[in-house]
Amino acid sequence: MKKFSGLALVIATIFFVATVSCNKDDKSPLNEEELITTLRITLVKSGSATPLVFEFKDPDGSGGNPPTRFDTIKLESGSSYSSSVEVLDESKTTAVNITPEVIAEGTAHQFYYQPSGVGIIVQNLNADIKGYPLGNTSTWTTTPATQGFLKITLKHKPGIKTATDDVSVGETDVEVNFPAKVQ
Repeated sequence: MKKFSGLALVIATIFFVATVSCNKDDKSPLNEEELITTLRITLVKSGSATPLVFEFKDPDGSGGNPPTRFDTIKLESGSSYSSSVEVLDESKTTAVNITPEVIAEGTAHQFYYQPSGVGIIVQNLNADIKGYPLGNTSTWTTTPATQGFLKITLKHKPGIKTATDDVSVGETDVEVNFPAKVQ
């Protein structure tokens, strides 16, 4: 019996060490406790080299003080734009660009674009390594002059992402409803 108890203790010790080492607090930028303070959209109109940058900044995160910057997206009617989106934590002395982590964990993330009342069509979202939509880059096409909103949502969905998920699947990392105008 003592031999069995010793073996059980060794197995339990190995299991405990393996479990603790696999569950380290990994401080990856998109853990729930991480703060996303800035959502930045960079658009380049087809045939142009000049980037248009639109930002939402809320230095203390959701709640607390109001955002310090909340741009209105203004685009030309009948145009096509290449888009890229970045998420940052600018609450630290040195800002942390969380976007590379989102891309590296692409099979667990997706950006969603929901226009409301504005003539912006978002398509050609880039894909993760499984071929599922990721959406940190895309193509935007504008229709005749309109005004409304464009909601951009980053969802975190480890182990549950599919090719056809809608915005209700997963946990919301950040969501911003930008005022938008097509002129």
